[in-house]
Amino acid sequence: MLDYCRTAQAFADREQFRVLFLDKRNQLIADELQQVGTVDHTPVCPREVVKRALELSATAIILVHNHPSGDPTPSRADIQMTRQIIAVADPLGISVHDQIIVGKEGHSSLKVLKLVWLRDYDITIVLWWRALRLRSAPEVLPRRVADGCGRQIRNPNRR
Repeated sequence: MLDYCRTAQAFADREQFRVLFLDKRNQLIADELQQVGTVDHTPVCPREVVKRALELSATAIILVHNHPSGDPTPSRADIQMTRQIIAVADPLGISVHDQIIVGKEGHSSLKVLKLVWLRDYDITIVLWWRALRLRSAPEVLPRRVADGCGRQIRNPNRR
């Protein structure tokens, strides 16, 4: 897969954002080029990525994009965008397996670098969403949670 992604994107002169859609057995359903950007930026809308995954009945996705500069080191924007997609996809049952960045000098994986984990605040939001969606018992929710500023507040979803 890495050889394919590198061949398809590593030597492009503009950033390209590609999504590999997978089924339950992690078999490839589709490989789609979602966006083509400029020499140093590709705008990606998490809603459109997840919308397409739902249309294809994908249960997992792998995100791939290139750095035309050749250096596959992830930028802060790459990490933030990946976290946004995870935060949107996870409550809908779509797993983001990895974000791979390819370049002339090789590739990097945000999963291997441990950069795609959700922050505690994001996990709290995901747990609340799952609890509301599944109508689960309020006992599974924490008594106190952190708000966006890190302050501890009483969980309004717990009785």
